Amino acid sequence: MESKRCADVIVSSLVDQGVDTVFGLPGAQTYSLFDALRKRQDDIKTYCSRHEQGAAYMAFGYAKSTGKVGVYAVVPGGCQQRLQCTDAVHFRQYFGYYLATV
Repeated sequence: MESKRCADVIVSSLVDQGVDTVFGLPGAQTYSLFDALRKRQDDIKTYCSRHEQGAAYMAFGYAKSTGKVGVYAVVPGGCQQRLQCTDAVHFRQYFGYYLATV
């Protein structure tokens, strides 16, 4: 049986759920996730931002304009603390989003 990395399983699950776009900011803890996204680039597009909040707002705009779930990925820790404002906006606007960290 072939072993899979956690990141490959996450990306496969996203594709299985119909996710076709991920926004994010690569970092040391998420390199494996972005490598897995690159391997599945025919199934899922990746857009990188220069700031964590930028990735979150990109996912928000995507969800609001398409009606699909907006997905973004950032490194854990301080980055997640800086996302509290965008989390509040997503919650108040009732748009689905998913934050993926490894």
